[in-house]
Amino acid sequence: MRGRPTLRWLGCAGISRTVCRPEGQPAQSDLWASGGVGTYAVQIAKALGAHVTGLSGPDSQTLVSSLGADVTLNYKTTKLSDIVDRFDVILDTVGVVAPRQARKLLRREAFFLPLNIGLREFVAALLNPFFDRKVRLAVNPNTPKDLEHLAGLVRNGKVQPIIDTVYPLSEASAAHAHVETRHRKGAIVLSVLDKGSHCNDGCFDDGHVTATLCA
Repeated sequence: MRGRPTLRWLGCAGISRTVCRPEGQPAQSDLWASGGVGTYAVQIAKALGAHVTGLSGPDSQTLVSSLGADVTLNYKTTKLSDIVDRFDVILDTVGVVAPRQARKLLRREAFFLPLNIGLREFVAALLNPFFDRKVRLAVNPNTPKDLEHLAGLVRNGKVQPIIDTVYPLSEASAAHAHVETRHRKGAIVLSVLDKGSHCNDGCFDDGHVTATLCA
């Protein structure tokens, strides 16, 4: 499903974590590609001119390819140690790549962006002065400039929000359970309708509020 209720938060997350090389040359990016942030990151990276390798499960390969990924890899059959390409950016949206693994897949002066940040990521970032392959701990600022840039990408057809499932607020626990499976194609959304409001499928009126549960 493609729609706009997840646009602001997830889109800005994608912008803040998707970059090109400083000299303006196309970056080669390796992305965990089929979740809420991943589906944005693939599209934004392509809009910025990157060559994108997307990792996802077997059921998401077609989706990731349709979003613009140049190469799609099935993480169930591809080991990180078997990947021969080297990358300018690695974005891990699910927390499965250790910094030491990422550094082995990076080119010199490249960097690893983990979305899930814990002690090992903090320690790896502190050790950056000793490595030419860096770990960057980024926080999404949700700036007006990012929103304007994102809106432009949407207007130009370069970015489309991808929604896996929209749950009513009464099924919030089921929505959270779906998020926790880590097996989704796009975002999981909670829908809240004011009493008396009516909204046809695909229509978002003034009485409709959506909340994105998770990246």
